[in-house]
Amino acid sequence: MEFTAIASGSRGNCIFIKGGQTKLLVDSGISALRVARALAAFGEDVRSIQGILVTHEHHDHISGIRMLVKKYGLPVYAAPMLWQNLPFTEAMPSALRRSYSSNMQIGEITVSFCRTSHDALLPVGMVFSHGGKRLGVVTDTGMVTPSMLKCFQNLDGLILEANHNETMLAKGPYPAYLKRRVAGREGHLSNKQAAYFLAEIMAGKPFPVMLAHLSEVNNTPSTARREILACLDLAGITDDFELHVGSPCMPHPLIAI
Repeated sequence: MEFTAIASGSRGNCIFIKGGQTKLLVDSGISALRVARALAAFGEDVRSIQGILVTHEHHDHISGIRMLVKKYGLPVYAAPMLWQNLPFTEAMPSALRRSYSSNMQIGEITVSFCRTSHDALLPVGMVFSHGGKRLGVVTDTGMVTPSMLKCFQNLDGLILEANHNETMLAKGPYPAYLKRRVAGREGHLSNKQAAYFLAEIMAGKPFPVMLAHLSEVNNTPSTARREILACLDLAGITDDFELHVGSPCMPHPLIAI
């Protein structure tokens, strides 16, 4: 399998995953043109995408989907009850509207789901399986739940939210209500929370990790790396592993597992 973030941050999110000949996007909160150009840089045609999977309905995850469907006829997958709350539902051909099911098969990739904790209707994390490899995707969650820990065991790769440094958020320019939202149980993971999650699921088996959805105000790539590695070191995880950081504006090179 191969994966990367085409864009990752509050200005827009889009993840690309490839297993065999099956190619998927997770969310698209950026323009169809940016998606097509990024895929072309990887040697991929946007028309070969076999599905866009929606994690939740927030603008930075869905704003580009309508045009991708209109221009390229890509099918979109979402939780059944979410279809009633997506702004592009009525404009989409019914044949391109697909609903999630347990251990769903799309081409050569199997997808399983678990609930995350975010202020959205039905936010989900996902695990993609192909050829004996398992890739987890967890963005936009304010806490790590027991069901998430169970779902994301035995991974070979992970895209994980590390939204903010707790001190930077507390002392930063956000108004008080927004600070409470970001740090709340239905907000976003801090660097420390992301590290504790990694410590729970990585022990004895290091794997490539991409940090995602970093705040451009309350975090930096170097801060996230330093804080997460320090927390893992305290947890006794000192094995070398690939630690990547997704960018809000530049596609990251493909990562193979």
